[in-house]
Amino acid sequence: MRMDKAFLVAAAAALFAGGSALAAPVAIPAPDAPPINVQWGVQYHGNASGTSSGLASARGMSRSDEIFSPAAAVNYSKQLGLLTLFTQGTVGYDFYANNDILNRARIGVL
Repeated sequence: MRMDKAFLVAAAAALFAGGSALAAPVAIPAPDAPPINVQWGVQYHGNASGTSSGLASARGMSRSDEIFSPAAAVNYSKQLGLLTLFTQGTVGYDFYANNDILNRARIGVL
């Protein structure tokens, strides 16, 4: 009984402490920000397979790999009196040089 009350008090405290994080403002893009940004990333990963060398070779993968990541980011905002309507989005793809089974798209919209 005492543990149940302690758990409820701890859960309520965590909820109220985290409430300010839930109400945090969203970063609105600046009006002078470029509407489209093109990005390019290159990364070396020593253990791209995420496994031991024996398991990686059994799966037909190599442990180390280079990752090429092109992306485009779109920012748009429109001021309407006191309100600002905006959208932000990113679209990209990760290309693995050796382990093309790990290739994947990255899409994010706000």
